[in-house]
Amino acid sequence: MGADARLESEARALFDRGDSQAAIALLRKEGVLLARHEVSALPCLCRDCLPTSNDRADSKGVSYLRELVVASHRVLFYWMPAELAADAKRVRASMRSELRRRLRALRSERLEEPQTRPDPFNPGRMMTIKPKRRRWVNPFTGKPVR
Repeated sequence: MGADARLESEARALFDRGDSQAAIALLRKEGVLLARHEVSALPCLCRDCLPTSNDRADSKGVSYLRELVVASHRVLFYWMPAELAADAKRVRASMRSELRRRLRALRSERLEEPQTRPDPFNPGRMMTIKPKRRRWVNPFTGKPVR
């Protein structure tokens, strides 16, 4: 079991036992909570509002369940319609997959920008590291794409 799966299962077990404070403390300690404060029809799930939120919420006649996924030590809480509870594993897998995709996209955007760091050879000076140009190769022909 990977670190993300272990963290998610331990937190989920604590939530299931009714110890949401311990679950949130565990997730804050070992992960990074991603939600930002939002005002909407459903309760906010940001780092500050999460401890006071319930496991269930209702909005416009629809019941929702609080859910979470962990990917790359990032923790995302979200509201899932209660009618999807039977398919919760598939919904979590889909949310986890999308979270991983977005994290990869953010990582690749950062790699394409020049980075400014302290110069290890000249103390007190900064140096700019230009990103390497990626060379895309067609796997069928072996020729560069760009």
